[in-house]
Parts: sequence; C-alpha cells; structure tokens
Amino acid sequence: MKPCGCVVANATDISYCRGKVQTTYYSQEQTNGAAPFRKVKSPVYLLADRAEVNHDSGVAIYTGNSRMWQDDNFVRADTITLFREEKRMDARGHVQSALYQAKQKTGNSTAVVPVFATAEFMRYSDPDRLLHYETNVDIKQGTDRMTSGVADVYLQKDVNEVERTIAQHNVVIIQPGKRGAGDWCQYTNADEVAVLKGNPAHVEDVEQGTTDGNRLTMYRRENRVVVDDNRGEQSPGRVRSTHKVNKNP
Repeated sequence: MKPCGCVVANATDISYCRGKVQTTYYSQEQTNGAAPFRKVKSPVYLLADRAEVNHDSGVAIYTGNSRMWQDDNFVRADTITLFREEKRMDARGHVQSALYQAKQKTGNSTAVVPVFATAEFMRYSDPDRLLHYETNVDIKQGTDRMTSGVADVYLQKDVNEVERTIAQHNVVIIQPGKRGAGDWCQYTNADEVAVLKGNPAHVEDVEQGTTDGNRLTMYRRENRVVVDDNRGEQSPGRVRSTHKVNKNP
C-alpha cells in the first residue's frame, strides 16, 4: 500500500490511509477470491482517495474515486469494499464494470465480446460465481443491450464468461432490429435465447411487427419471437400480434 498518509491503530489492527491510496495484491490469491478476476497468479491493483483496512477481519474499504483492475478488466465506484473471508466484493455509487466476456454469434462466425455494465450498486460473490447489480442497471454486450432495475449475472465456473443473466423490474432488451420490454427476463448465453415475461411482455420487430404476450421467447440466432406460456405456445386470450405490411409489390 502506497498512501500519502497512513496510520495503523495497533490496538485494533486497522490501517487508516489518506491521499491517493495505491494497493497492489501481487496475486488474486491474496484477496482469497474476493476480487472478481479470474487470473489467479496475476496482480490486482486498487486506487482510491482513502482506505480503511482491518487486517484481522480482512475487510478493506476503499473510498473516493475507487478503481480496481487486472489487465483489461476493471471496476470503478465511489466505494469498493473487499471481504476476504466471505470471498465477496461490494461496489457502491456510480458503478462501472468490465469483468466478463460473452460469446456472440453473427452469421457463421462466433466472436468473444467484452461486457460493460453500469449501476448504482454491484456485489460479486465468488462462491456463487455471481455478479449482482442494482438500480439503473445497464448492460452492453456487443450489439445487444439490457436495462433493468436489478440484474444477476451468473458466470461459468472456471472462466469469466457469462452463463446466463436474469433481470427484473422494467426490463428492456435491445437487439439488432428488435426491442423487448417486460417485468422479468432470462438471457442464456449458450443459445442466445431471451425469455421475457410481463403483463404483457412486448416485442417490437422492425421487419415482423409487434408481439404481446405474458411470456415471449426471443431467438436471436433465428431472428424470431415465439409466444408461449405453461399452457403451450400461443394460448388464446394472451397473444396480440401486429405484422408489418410491405407496401411495395
């Protein structure tokens, strides 16, 4: 740790640091998995205006223009807190993150794209491989975008690639030529399928028109939307579709 001023309270084993605090964890192992990065042997860097580190409990609070990064992956927030024993990290206030990747298929090619997310609060749990975002959540993945009140991003076990994302509260999902809205959405990365629920959920397609229903499934690769619920696809009384009409002969 390289602060301009640092005081260690020996009785409580707490360090109080002020003035451009810089901390280097020389490997991810030193954080006990609390930092949301996958390279175990690579250093993790942390920069803030102030820091309070409890060496006994393993709780480190970095406040003021806080930033933590490893290579190209990063978290920015007003406050970043590491919980060493719980293997957890909290970020609060103007959160920005680029922590994981996603595979996105376009035509016959598949590309690995970074995922950027902003929110007012973020929590990472290493045992659960979970990133939890709250308030004004905005997730951008290649050409796609999802906004919501709350989002849970589940990561694969051994790599920082997304497995699935579950979003709730005023969910909007935008894909090339499509815009879906609802109360709840699950996006599965392996097949690039989004299940959207609402009362009703709504999808606008620039080519195929609009579709409403309690449950809509958006197939990104196949460029289609299916209306279904527990009673089967296109249950009566729950579906409304408006199709585009091509005026050109």
